[in-house]
Amino acid sequence: MDHFSAKRIHSIVTIALAILPGAHILTLHGMVSDAVLLGRPQVLLIYYSTFIGMAFSMAFFAPLWSRLPLGTEGEFLLWRYNGAWAMRLHVMRSCMLGLVVIPILIGLLLLPLRQLLLEALHLPERDTMLMLAAFLALGAFINSFRHRILIDRLIGLITLALAIPLACLAISRLRSLDVPPIRSGWTPFMEQLSWIDVFAPVLVLWWFAHIIDLPTMTGQKLLASRSERDGARGAIAASVGMVLIGGIFLALPLALGYTPAQGSYFAFIGRTLQGGPWLAVLTGLYLCTGMFLLLNLQHWAGSQLDGNLVKHHVHLVRSRWTGIAAMLLISGLGFGVALIHDSTLSAYWDRIMIAAGVGPVFILRWYLPRVTALVQFTAMIAAMAYAVLWDVLAAMETGAVLIARLADATGLPGHLLQAGTIGVATLLTAAIPYWTAGEPDIAHGRLRLGELHGGRPALRAPFMIAFGLCLVYAMVAVLPAAIGLAL
Repeated sequence: MDHFSAKRIHSIVTIALAILPGAHILTLHGMVSDAVLLGRPQVLLIYYSTFIGMAFSMAFFAPLWSRLPLGTEGEFLLWRYNGAWAMRLHVMRSCMLGLVVIPILIGLLLLPLRQLLLEALHLPERDTMLMLAAFLALGAFINSFRHRILIDRLIGLITLALAIPLACLAISRLRSLDVPPIRSGWTPFMEQLSWIDVFAPVLVLWWFAHIIDLPTMTGQKLLASRSERDGARGAIAASVGMVLIGGIFLALPLALGYTPAQGSYFAFIGRTLQGGPWLAVLTGLYLCTGMFLLLNLQHWAGSQLDGNLVKHHVHLVRSRWTGIAAMLLISGLGFGVALIHDSTLSAYWDRIMIAAGVGPVFILRWYLPRVTALVQFTAMIAAMAYAVLWDVLAAMETGAVLIARLADATGLPGHLLQAGTIGVATLLTAAIPYWTAGEPDIAHGRLRLGELHGGRPALRAPFMIAFGLCLVYAMVAVLPAAIGLAL
């Protein structure tokens, strides 16, 4: 049996429960804490921008993915493209995701988990790191797709159960909240925001392939449904639940009276809840979402290295142990990422930079036959190359001066200038193979997209659904805070 295979055997309830804990509330609060400590309120808009990315994923790409008789993104590449460049892209993408992107994502999750255990629960640092390493090692041995669905369903149920008392805590505290001191505490911090901070996250999400690639094995979970309709309905139901739980967590800092003057958010939680039952509920939810995402990332990495690379390109006999070895390797790399970064924000920005510019390519390959394997290959390599070149330039004295002058001339903060420059350069580079694509590759793309869409791609209905979901997500996210303040 393939360690990473998905079967169409699961119901809409299972799919919803297996996606529900995916709200990145742990990572979000880690970035919020770092944003407060570093004085960068722009990160607070990341959650707002994820509404848009999630809505368009669910409206456009979840239904398309559910139609495919395929188990992984790697299989999709070999189906969508043809020729030697399809095989090269398959190898490169498996290596890039498995050895670079996913380790950064694992480190991105380990960093706020470390903050939680150290600052809120006051565990010794040595014990904290040993616990995280042991969990990663254990996850590699219980991480087949069959285990993934069972564990995700269990974590989904626990998440639902714990979210109820946490919502009660947030609403009850909001009812007795003294708003003026809280507002005065946040006003100077939020005054640093500008219009570009509102629109830039949307562009970042557009550039970043995280929207389109249906990561953390979401694609397989959609596929593991009884029908396309069940997969899409389960995904939308779960995404609404994720936003509601995220809204509870976003209301909690306000309800507890947290302001930038309080310093680290996780340390504030430990002081405020003082080891009582509410701290146990909150910690349980953090750990559930953290475990959910870490296990899914390990599985995703294993599918890249074992299910894609070894299966198609390496002369090894695949078994359960080759998959476990791949997951252990990725876990070790991810643990190393957590050791070399000092904040969740820095790891998050690494994730953005190595994929800036490839988002449009990942979108358009579902709709334009001229997007070939060489186009996607070029975009992915170019994004990584330009990210490295930017870091080299920034490390040089003359380069740093040049970047500072560009930032002054454009009026963009340095991090947004970096994302925009890398993104535009990547798209311009990928445009060369796009316009020089050969007719055989275009004809193959036209054939595959015709099979997928059953004719001309339907765009109006998915757009309407996506915009409707954006409104639903926005209302659901503010619901806990609105109820608490209204009562």
